[in-house]
Amino acid sequence: MVLGEPQILGQLKDAYRVAHETGSTGPSLNRLFQAAFSAAKRVRSETQIGANAVSLASAAVGLARRMYADLSERTALLIGAGEMIDLTARHFASAGVKRLVIANRTLARAQALATEIKGYAVDLSSLEKELVEADIVVSCTAAPQPLITRSAAAAAVRKRRHRPIFMVDLAVPRDIEPAVAELSDVYLFSIDDLQHIVEENRREREAAAGDARRLLEEEVARFVAERRAHDAGPAIRALRQQADAIRAQTVEQARRMLLSGKSADEVIDYLANTLTNRLLHSPTQALRQAWESADPELAQLLTRLLSEERDRS
Repeated sequence: MVLGEPQILGQLKDAYRVAHETGSTGPSLNRLFQAAFSAAKRVRSETQIGANAVSLASAAVGLARRMYADLSERTALLIGAGEMIDLTARHFASAGVKRLVIANRTLARAQALATEIKGYAVDLSSLEKELVEADIVVSCTAAPQPLITRSAAAAAVRKRRHRPIFMVDLAVPRDIEPAVAELSDVYLFSIDDLQHIVEENRREREAAAGDARRLLEEEVARFVAERRAHDAGPAIRALRQQADAIRAQTVEQARRMLLSGKSADEVIDYLANTLTNRLLHSPTQALRQAWESADPELAQLLTRLLSEERDRS
């Protein structure tokens, strides 16, 4: 549902790893999955399909990165404990935020999420204190009234000595008063702002999908060609073994002729003629049978193969 979502590839890799460890995959599936992973890596590195955020949570992290180049020294305060905050918290944790704080009306729910992401849990009574420490604030609750007022945000900025705060309000109705955006040291984005970003990024991913599909077509063609070459291996080996047996037999006969006193020219002529006749016997028989059985496609294929061999020689 989300074009270019990297989590899908991760899930596929996990599934393949488990199957491989339990012996459920064989040579064919192993080659197929390795080719798929290689193709995915090429799409990621050669197209822009994964360059832009297409979910509200990832867009929030992307905006935070624009404001703070290094998130490893930042504190993020996430208000709420629902699905959106859960996903946002995981994105920020992956981005390497130094300190993650989950604030929720029900402390137990905040603690459950904080435990998973190695963060800290507080209840909403600590919101004023945590605002002072937060460089990043993301809120998404079902509260009927704003949780962060203009006056509360202004007080936090003063205590922070005007260090800026990046805020994202994903709630409907809003958790953060729109008037907070009037503060010079607060950068407030609403859910509407993020939806515009996500939609624009989705259009860019759609354009990149064309490039991705062309790369995948190349990788599929390569895989099919390699599989066909692999499938032809036994037949090629059998053909070479037959030719080697004919060569060895003919050479042995030529040696016996030399030992019996035959001239070198006579032996060379015998060797050349016998090798030619024996090596061409099977192909010419197959060609004759193809024409006799009214199989023109096979006959033309055999003719082309023999013609290419003649041209190379």
